Amino acid sequence: MPCCACPDYLHYSCYTHKINGKQHTPVLSVALMNEIYLSDTNILANTLKNSLELDDDAVVNVTYYNLDEYQNNMSYLAHLSAGSVDVILCSEDFFEESASQGMFADLSTLLSEKELSDYSSQLKEASVIDTDTDGTVLSESDPAPMGIDVGEYVICLTEKGNNPENAKKAVSYFTQNTKWLN
Repeated sequence: MPCCACPDYLHYSCYTHKINGKQHTPVLSVALMNEIYLSDTNILANTLKNSLELDDDAVVNVTYYNLDEYQNNMSYLAHLSAGSVDVILCSEDFFEESASQGMFADLSTLLSEKELSDYSSQLKEASVIDTDTDGTVLSESDPAPMGIDVGEYVICLTEKGNNPENAKKAVSYFTQNTKWLN
């Protein structure tokens, strides 16, 4: 039975959970995009919870989105715009397409100088490009680090994510544990 009054398509990855009769909001939400797939996301969610040393009743969401499916696409966009997605694991192609649209956070504003230095050889830079309805470029930002390429996938943080501290901890986990996904 659904745990909230969300439209049906959001029940694929509901973002408020009832545990022992109390409502809990996730302390970390990870989105796996298109070809970055894991058949049992609960195993990864529990592993993240343990690895990040979160409380037993903490909620970690790991959700797979196949954006070729309309309902998944709408669900993803709704969660992204609401700040309900903290970390995105995606292919290089998805990164290239989405970074220019401003979908990812500038990592230089979220990570420390030491963290940026540690990931320097893996950082993927991109520019946000603003266009009009005809596709004419109106403005283009300076390139900024927006992803960390670990070979298997690119790790990105979202601009509006509700849990930036846990998202940064998850970055460390995902850079060291890359074999979870296909």
